Amino acid sequence: MDKARPFEYVYRLTANTIEELSYGEAVYDRQVLLNESWRSYATRKGRLDELERERVKWITRTWEEEEEVRVRQREVLDRAEAEGEKEIARREEKLRQRKQQSNKMVEHLMAHEERLHSSRIPCRHNLFVDFDDFQQLKFNLERSVVSTAENFLRVISCIGEEGLFEGLLIMGEYDNLYHSMRLADRLRREEEERRRLEEERLRAIEEQKRLEEMRQRELEEAERLRKEAMDQAKLIERKRREEERRARARATREKSKQRASHENQAQEVSLEQTATITDAPRLAENSLIDEVKPVGECNDSRIPEGENITEMISSGCSMLTAAGDVCCVLSVDKELMKSTCVCQNGIWGEAAIEGSVSNMLGWEVGDETSLIFASEKLYRPFPDSLDDYCLLCVEELRGSDFGNFCTSLDSSSSLNESLIMLPLQTPDSEVPRYVFVICRQSGDLFDRKELETAAKIVWELGKAIPSPHGGS
Repeated sequence: MDKARPFEYVYRLTANTIEELSYGEAVYDRQVLLNESWRSYATRKGRLDELERERVKWITRTWEEEEEVRVRQREVLDRAEAEGEKEIARREEKLRQRKQQSNKMVEHLMAHEERLHSSRIPCRHNLFVDFDDFQQLKFNLERSVVSTAENFLRVISCIGEEGLFEGLLIMGEYDNLYHSMRLADRLRREEEERRRLEEERLRAIEEQKRLEEMRQRELEEAERLRKEAMDQAKLIERKRREEERRARARATREKSKQRASHENQAQEVSLEQTATITDAPRLAENSLIDEVKPVGECNDSRIPEGENITEMISSGCSMLTAAGDVCCVLSVDKELMKSTCVCQNGIWGEAAIEGSVSNMLGWEVGDETSLIFASEKLYRPFPDSLDDYCLLCVEELRGSDFGNFCTSLDSSSSLNESLIMLPLQTPDSEVPRYVFVICRQSGDLFDRKELETAAKIVWELGKAIPSPHGGS
């Protein structure tokens, strides 16, 4: 076999005849030797100390053939090495012989030259030229010229290289500077463009906000005009109903006056028929008093009731409405110099929107010269008795006094009216938070009894309220 093969190759060989069977067995034995490992071969040969060594061989040789070939190779190599050494020795010997021959030739020539010089006549002059020195001088001159040229070229080359390097360096710096300037300029343009776009965006946002604010203001203005129109319509309706109520109240008082005058006349006639002459002055005086006495008296002696201060004040206001045309309750803030009407004719706050006769609700007084703030009676300490309260704390205005010292409650009313201010005070309060204002616009004045009756209602209301800060 030429090389090691798998045993399947051997198994595929034909074995029909004895020759083929013998050939197959020979091939199998040969393949066993070709495929044998080094460890198996060393064990078979008894070379146990070489089991761990790494050995390789050709696939066409067995281990025995490989070792024989290695021995022959070593012999061939040793023989070739010996022949090479012999050849080197022969060459060295030949070179040594040539050197000897050259030296002998030089010695012969020098001896011949010496014989020639000795046979010549010596020179009789001092001009002696040493051609060797001259030749050396020429050689030195040539070498100096070449060296000078080389040095010059070297210097020129170094200077040129340095200049070229410096030029390239300067060009690189200029190129970097140019690129940095272009980059800075591009960044500056981009920043300006970004800032411009941002400003345009902000302007667009501001313009949108401005348009939105304008639309909002237009909507608010339209809403305000609508509310003003509605408020104006409500105010006109309230004034109309208030005028109707006043007309009815005035007609009622006129009827009461006429009925009282008829009764007084009948009484005078009966008194004149039955009285004596000595009682005439007294009867005349009593008749005069009865004529002056107004008919719209507030004879209600009840105490205002309610679950909180709002209901109690509304109850008191409704009780005092019978004494005049209008009864209002003003919420007073002395520090801010501001007063607001919170209740009218027993109707409190926003509950009056659906009402019909409460056109003064929400009305404000901000004038510092108003009697609401300038009056000393309204802010006196809490008195000990009802009489002191009527004397010291109740403010009464008549006719022109009202126009001089207080802003009118109703701008449509005339100055021919009478007005009473009753501060609502409690024992633990320093200044009143609420002031009851009773206004009569028919020209009739409040008498002492009406004033005391109204003051008693507010007095009892102040005592019934535990604290002025516990209300609404």
